[in-house]
Amino acid sequence: MSEARSEVRKATDASTESNVVPREVWMNEAWGPPPRSRDVAVESKSDTTQELPAIKIENGNKTGKVSDEFKEKTEKIINALPEDVKQLLRKLDIKIVAAPGFDVPAPPGALGVLDDRTNTVTISERAHQGKPEEVLSATAYHEVGHALDGVFLRESNDAKFQKALEADRKALSLAMKRSLVDYMSKDEDAYAESFAESFAYRQVERTGGKIPDQFLKLFQHTITYMRKKYP
Repeated sequence: MSEARSEVRKATDASTESNVVPREVWMNEAWGPPPRSRDVAVESKSDTTQELPAIKIENGNKTGKVSDEFKEKTEKIINALPEDVKQLLRKLDIKIVAAPGFDVPAPPGALGVLDDRTNTVTISERAHQGKPEEVLSATAYHEVGHALDGVFLRESNDAKFQKALEADRKALSLAMKRSLVDYMSKDEDAYAESFAESFAYRQVERTGGKIPDQFLKLFQHTITYMRKKYP
């Protein structure tokens, strides 16, 4: 099995009401083993806030190149991240690519992929066609979250993060737990998915966007943790 991780994001009508949580834009499906931890020397946060030149993402892979508009839009989203996060991306040599598709295995409908063998995040233009920019932002930040977590942070294994997540899990109804099955197990992969998703929406919020109401409702403790971790 390939050592790649991908996320399938499916948007649903926000007005649809159900006793079971719908698989919205923030729902993901894990693909492949969790990223491996690497030892990387990184300066303290106080030393990483200096504004540096903009991050440039690569255009294309084996599947071809993307439009200038999509590349520029994705680049703008990445550069909207706070300087401390962008500094980590630079220091950890995490590469971000905009491409028509993926050159690693991914399930149908995948919007973004992290290949932890090469520390490469790939965002698909083809998969984002017809979707709002908020979906592109969430996808990009989710993959960045996976990359940072796997290469350096390992925050998904942190006791404080897991305690916050468990508090949210405990409050869910049985129907919700079944709907959110990808986040419910107590293995490393489920914690990594939960971290990446909550990281993504905290970054959406930090860059002026809005966290989906339903995610806020279901993961209050986790988002509170993220807000403290990334003020």
